[in-house]
Formats: sequence, C-alpha cells, structure tokens
Amino acid sequence: EFTKNRSKNVGAIQTLDGWKNRQKIVAETLKKDIGAFPEKTPLNAKVVKVIKKDGFRIEHIVFESMPNYYVTASMFIPSNLKKKAPAIIYCVGHAEESFRNDRYQEDLLNFVHKGFIAFSFDPIGQGERVQYLSKDGKSTVGGPTIEHSFPGSPLFVSGNSLGKYMIWDGIRSVDYLISRKEVDAKRIGITGISGGGTQTALIA
Repeated sequence: EFTKNRSKNVGAIQTLDGWKNRQKIVAETLKKDIGAFPEKTPLNAKVVKVIKKDGFRIEHIVFESMPNYYVTASMFIPSNLKKKAPAIIYCVGHAEESFRNDRYQEDLLNFVHKGFIAFSFDPIGQGERVQYLSKDGKSTVGGPTIEHSFPGSPLFVSGNSLGKYMIWDGIRSVDYLISRKEVDAKRIGITGISGGGTQTALIA
C-alpha cells in the first residue's frame, strides 16, 4: 500500500515546485522518523596512526561526532598531490570488520589509485566500534545486524533511533573532510554498498 501511494504521489508531480514540495515532505518525514539532529560541536579529530603505501598513505582517525561519542575512520590519500583532490565517503555494509573487509578494501584502493581521497568510517557496532564487547574483543550479542538491532529497540521506545546516530556520523564525516587542506570541499561525494547504500541515501 505504501509503495502504491508513493508511486501515485510521485507520478502526479509535473512541475519544479511540485518536486520541491515533495522534497520538503520527505525531509519532514525523515526528521520525524529519526529524530532531530544535535547541534554541531567540535570534532576534536586526531590522526592516531599513518601507514605509508606505494602511491598513497592511510591515516587512522578518531573524531567526536557528538561530545564524547567517538567515531573511528581511515582516510586514503594519494601521494604527491599537487592540488586539492576530490573526496569520496565510502559507506560499508554489514561486515564485522567494517571497511577493513577485503571486499571494501578493493573499492577504497580503486578510488585512491584513481586520484580520489577515500574516507570510510566505522558504523556503530562494527569495526572498532563494537558496543557489546567481550574480553576476547568479539561481540557478545552477535554480528553487526544484531549489534544494530540490540540498541535499536530501546532507542525507538525512547523516541529516538540508531539511524539518526549513523546518519549524523556521516554528516560529521563531511565536516571533517572539509577541514582537511588536501580536500576540495566543492567535490565531495558519497557511495556505499549493501547497508552502506542505505546509509548513502540517508546521509545525502
């Protein structure tokens, strides 16, 4: 029923004003469903490690998307940049190791070898941001989907959503990229795969 109504409403749009009104409705619905975003606060970003590779370097980064709410990320930067470069935020799917997964590394390396700055962050519950951590460093509740749904239910009950936090991490990733002298702030893109495709759409 929802899909039929959406198709009918979108199909009836014939003007630019109609599309702008649709955009407003979608934005208001998204805000209502996920909750209002917090105010932007200092990122307090730190590069904690640098790895030099043939033709590029990898910077491991930690920043605060909200006060004391830490996001782990890595930035792949081509060597010998002569001017600011375009950047791509790469959102990953439900892999325990996040963007360190071999499949996602292929894409990140493809981007950096083509001259893009590639940036990927750990979604909450994945990579270095596992929340329900055992002594051996593994999740006590299961894989990434359970790491997401486990806190998701109480957040919904409280009128909040895990999606809001994940989207906000992506928005603040844009802010971080803008702060870097290597990045052309007018050419920042975003893409993703699987669950990262959903993140891409919502962050955009």
